[in-house]
Order: sequence, then structure tokens, then C-alpha cells
Amino acid sequence: MSKEKSRTRRTFGAVRELPSGRFQAKYTGPDGKWHKAPRTYDHRGDAEGWLNTERKLIDLEVWTPPTQRAEEAAKSAERANLTVQDLCARWLQSPHLKASSADSHRRMLELRVLNTDLADEPVINVDRLRIAEWWAQVQVEHPDTSPTNAYAFRRLRTAFQYAVEVLEVIPTNPVKFKGAATPPRPKVRDRPLVTVDEAKAIAEGVGPDMRTPVELLFWVGLRLGELLGLQRRDLVGLSGTGPVTVRVRRDAERITKTVVDETTGEPVINLTTGKPKTKQVMVVFDIPKTEAANRDVVVPSAVADRLREHCKKRVGKAPDSLVVTTKSGRMMMDTNFRSRLDMGKRAAGREDMTPHDARRFYGTMLVTNGTPLEDARRLMGHETVAQLMEYQRAASGYEQRAASMLDRLISPETTTSPTDGRADDE
Repeated sequence: MSKEKSRTRRTFGAVRELPSGRFQAKYTGPDGKWHKAPRTYDHRGDAEGWLNTERKLIDLEVWTPPTQRAEEAAKSAERANLTVQDLCARWLQSPHLKASSADSHRRMLELRVLNTDLADEPVINVDRLRIAEWWAQVQVEHPDTSPTNAYAFRRLRTAFQYAVEVLEVIPTNPVKFKGAATPPRPKVRDRPLVTVDEAKAIAEGVGPDMRTPVELLFWVGLRLGELLGLQRRDLVGLSGTGPVTVRVRRDAERITKTVVDETTGEPVINLTTGKPKTKQVMVVFDIPKTEAANRDVVVPSAVADRLREHCKKRVGKAPDSLVVTTKSGRMMMDTNFRSRLDMGKRAAGREDMTPHDARRFYGTMLVTNGTPLEDARRLMGHETVAQLMEYQRAASGYEQRAASMLDRLISPETTTSPTDGRADDE
């Protein structure tokens, strides 16, 4: 079979055979410049087909340079494939961000954005309604961390603004709506407050290895992350017989981490999705969420005695030994802790109770038993008294006490004596 000619005269464009045996096509466009096909072809007919397509675009007056179309197609593909997680990663790599700032922003996003379903959604599909749904979810799942929630919202908003102004993948920023900084009324407020007897039953019901950690939630008011990040060096007075003080200086959070091959150091790819595999891990941060969270709390004496015994039997001697661990001595996931707590909840008949309810119990006991609000604020680790009152609940029976007080105002009880000073009507 004869070899195809290396050149062919055409009324539009030209095709030539390269030394490799493949064919290249090019033509002079309406702009007077030469334009080559973006690739070479196995057969001359394929190269000529590309030229015919380009000629049709010119005839229809819709032609633009092939390179420009390729760039637009790449942007279109990027817009379609760019997820919220990808966007956050691109923004955090911006040259104007300092490394320390990027790390801080990344932490907030990991805590409230990248561990949710929103992270995997294409940016072009995210509208204001979807952001509102995500924000409501954050408020319900993290009712006690308004500052962290708001900070994550602002960082997400900045990332989407980067998508608008720098990447140009969306026309407007959906991460803004009225009331974003105002948390919705948490559904947990509809649950009855845990009673003292229930708190004791829950702590006793989880078993000897978990009793003291659960008591620290109820009687010291620790957040769950603060408890799971607690170390031996944070407990002052363990060696004596006097008070024990918990120094809250760190916090543990569950984050999503990319799985890395130990040999190559490269991310392990999920063969089904084509994306890097991830896993959830607990990470300890040495700085609490807010400055106010950095606090000292004295443990009630009865709990302090059990805390000493717990540390003697179950906590390592090193200063950084965790107070709460799994049976194998590893750091406990928050999900694992919640599962262990279920046994105590069932024993107390309070299966609706959450770790945050223990903290609300602590705050309520402080305020309803005479602790000044400012002192309660400091012990709870809040920045303002208003934060304390957002979830403050009075003890069981407060409705009846309030009604009784009003009854006394409406119909005060009076007694008449012969010496009451009133004149005799008769």
C-alpha cells in the first residue's frame, strides 16, 4: 500500500506528515495568525476533519482561537469538578497568607466544614440555601462553641470570595445571609435538665474505668474535647490530700486526615472515587478555642478522691499522659466516648442525654445555688455572661416556683389581729 503523501494542497489550511508518521493540521485564522490543532493525528483524514470543523466555526462567525477555547474548556471543567474541600485547599495556598494564618484557618475549616457533607459538593452547586442548611447543622451539633462556629463561617465566606474574585468559577458568593452570627434555638433546650440523682446514676453506670471522666463532665463543667485532651500535668494537687485543680489548657478535636503511604509518603488513592483516602483522628491543640476557655477549676472533694485513684490505676506517669484513654492506652475518639456513655445513660433512664447536657447541668447548678454570674462565667470558660445564659436552665420545678411567687403577689396572705390598727366598722 502506498504511503500517504506528506503534504496536500487545500483551499483552507494545510496538513503535513511529521517524521513520526503522525499528521499535523494548521490554518490561518480570521485574526491573520497561524493556528495549530491541539494534537497530532494517526490519519490524514482526522486532521482534515479538524480543519473542516474550524472552517465551519469561521463561516458561522462564532470562531475564537483554539487556544482560547481550550482555556475556557479547562475552566469549565474546573468549575464542574472543584469541590468545597478543593476550594479551601486552593485558598489556603494563597501566597498572601502567612503560614501561621493558613494553619489557623485550616483548623477552623477542618472542625466545622471539611468534616461535613458540604466538603464534597461542587462549588458551582452550592447556593445560599445549602449554606443555610450547613450553618444550621453546625449550630445544632456544636451549640457550645459559638465563637468557633462564627470563625469557621467567616473563613468559608472568604474562601468562596476567593472563588469569585481569583478563580472566577462562580459569579457571586453564597456564604452570606442575614442572621448567620445568631445561633438558632438548639433543640437540646427542650430536653429536661439532668438531675443530681441522674448525674450520679450515669457516672456509676458507665463502669469503674469511665466513672471519673464522666464525673469531670458533670462536676467540673469540661467540654468533651477538653476532657479528652486532659493530661496528667493539667491536674494540680494529685499527690496530696487537699483540693485538686484542673488546669484547662488544651482541647482535642476530631479532624479528617489524608491517609499517606508509609513507604512513598504519597496520599493513598481510593480506587472507587479516584480521590485520596481519608480517616478521622483526634488531635490535641495546646491552646483552647478562646482565651476565656483557658481556666482553672477546683474539683469537688468527693470527685477529687476518685480522680486520684483513677490516675493511680489508669493514667501513665509521664506529664503528658492522657487522663482518658481506650483500654489499649490510645487516645479516645469522641465517638468512642459517646458510645461508652450510653451504658450510663441507659442505667439512669436518660438515653436522650448528651455530653453537652452534663456541661449545662454544671452551669445550672452553679447559678441556681448562689454562684455569682461572673464567677460562673469564668468557671464555664465563657467570654460573656450572655453566653452562659444562652443555655442556662433552672433546676426541675422552676415553673411551679415562679407561679407560686406570682400567686403571692396577686393574692397576698393576710392575717387580722385585734391590734392591727384598723377601725371597727360597727
